[in-house]
Amino acid sequence: MTNMIRFVDPSIIGAIGCGTALQRSRALAAQFKDAKKGQYFLMPYNDVAIKFYKEDLNKLAKKKILWENMAGVPVQAGTKECGLFVIRYMKEIIEDKELEFAAKGVSGMSPSRRENEDGANLKYENIVANYKPLMVDVFRNAMDELIKLVQSDSPFWIRSSADGRQVLNLECYESIFPGVAKSPNVRIESSKDSSVVIIDSLELVDMFMDANKWMEFFPNIVSRATTLEVVSSGLTGSRSGLLQLMYEELQVLSPLVPTRKFYFLRFCEQIEQHTWAIVDVSYNFPQEPFSNSQSPVRLLPSGCLIQDMLNGCSKITWIEHMEIEDIRPIHNLYMKHVCSGLAFGATRKLATLRRTCERLSCLMDVSNTSYFGGVITSTHGKRNLMKLSQRMVKTFCSSINTVNGQQVMISGINDLEVCAMLQRCTDPGHPNSIVLSAATTISVPFASVEVFNFFRDGRNQPLVRFMIQSFFFWCKASYAYHSYK
Repeated sequence: MTNMIRFVDPSIIGAIGCGTALQRSRALAAQFKDAKKGQYFLMPYNDVAIKFYKEDLNKLAKKKILWENMAGVPVQAGTKECGLFVIRYMKEIIEDKELEFAAKGVSGMSPSRRENEDGANLKYENIVANYKPLMVDVFRNAMDELIKLVQSDSPFWIRSSADGRQVLNLECYESIFPGVAKSPNVRIESSKDSSVVIIDSLELVDMFMDANKWMEFFPNIVSRATTLEVVSSGLTGSRSGLLQLMYEELQVLSPLVPTRKFYFLRFCEQIEQHTWAIVDVSYNFPQEPFSNSQSPVRLLPSGCLIQDMLNGCSKITWIEHMEIEDIRPIHNLYMKHVCSGLAFGATRKLATLRRTCERLSCLMDVSNTSYFGGVITSTHGKRNLMKLSQRMVKTFCSSINTVNGQQVMISGINDLEVCAMLQRCTDPGHPNSIVLSAATTISVPFASVEVFNFFRDGRNQPLVRFMIQSFFFWCKASYAYHSYK
């Protein structure tokens, strides 16, 4: 057991009296240097320490450090819960006379999966080692392009005659940024938008550079995201200069729209004292050819400019620019929505970000002592219910376009297409099981706001109950945490 589990001295990584977060991460990375093969470090999550180890300490030792969630531990959104779970497992280890803890610790991951992940990590490390100069050149050109496109007086943008949104003036753009010859089947989607969100710039930058937070902020858009490799860790004590190789899957909440999948580089740079720029640009591998996906996508320099307003808010100017080759026709219901750039564009991402930031702001607000019409009277109760609602949203979104399951399209009455999905449930608090779900999309002759108001109005419950037959629900209380209610 002592060869398998290694405790970390709290006096070097504790939040109080142990230096800055960066210093604590460095101290933890130094602990990894003497690790034995197959040894587990029992500690709260610290991805920065792992990145430091890979960047600085692993050049000679070639030992791989992987993060693995302990079985039965749910996601912790706060700053203290991780430590409590570490203490819990320390207690179990001390009292474990039959040495059964070893099986419990790795029950969430099969040997074959561990072997696959080790092989995948090694593959991407080798790719970065071989192509790092090319990657650096790619992101530098992408950042230069983004800075030019994001300027308020940029001549590259015009108003769409259809809806007034900002789209690229392709003639002007291609005269400055000439690209390679395109296939006749390739089309361009572009959009630009700006907004003020209730979050400071440093938190926002941290969200962009953390794949898990990125998914949490955009559950209806980002169905999957992972950081494959840190190409460059950037400046000491800052996210500026951080370059990551990432993989992402973007979705529309309908089984009729294929998920967009691509590898890309994400680079973060602080260009002024209170201004950050984050750029994304596709990076394709020979092992993952462009034509493998149902809807091949090439992400041209996209991203955002973040300006801290020094009042807890930030102004974001967001740009999305993609080349898409539609191998299969877009469904008629979504033809206009997708081709106009609304489905995967800057406006939709900004709207989602605003709602998420407003929810988080409300989650942290303790000034109001009465919540949800008086039904819930404590801050703790309000936070728990809002976290539950977020998990419900995440579960709902993942059930429409499954990431790790199987799905099949079924034709029903009047050519109604239904997508049936089978996936394994691994959510905290749920038994390990297989979940079968089905989703479809229909069109109704009413505006989306009218449909939304209809379903949330309790006076329509008799009709809603008739529509869903044996199921019924009612509104016990409601709480508006953002401007969209």
